Amino acid sequence: MAKGITNMKDDVNSAVTNVMRLTDQINKSRAEAVELSGMMEEHNKFMEIVSKRAKTIEKVMELWTLGNTKAIITLLKESEIYVAADLLTHILKPSKFPISVDFAIVITESAKEMMLAKHMTLIKHGLTFLGQILSMFR
Repeated sequence: MAKGITNMKDDVNSAVTNVMRLTDQINKSRAEAVELSGMMEEHNKFMEIVSKRAKTIEKVMELWTLGNTKAIITLLKESEIYVAADLLTHILKPSKFPISVDFAIVITESAKEMMLAKHMTLIKHGLTFLGQILSMFR
């Protein structure tokens, strides 16, 4: 009888251990699901920002082909600095687009804003853009 009680005790201990393992696995799965949910939320925000920037750049390029620099200037002033950085990256490629003096002044203002930013990437882009603008109008 003592052997039977010992076996029963071992079975109960084994069942408790299995339940504890399952509980740990469930908790880990829940934590992973919460983390994945957070990642998906961040991904969606990122995609929304990228989509908005792409649409703005498309609009600017459309306005550029129409020669409407005043509308581009307005759009640039209303947009975040990263949009200006994207735009200037495309426009300031050597001999890609002709740039008027008026538009160069606006680009210079955007480059100045980038140089005053906190992020090293924007500062670098601002300096590069300013150098390109200055070399165009020597």
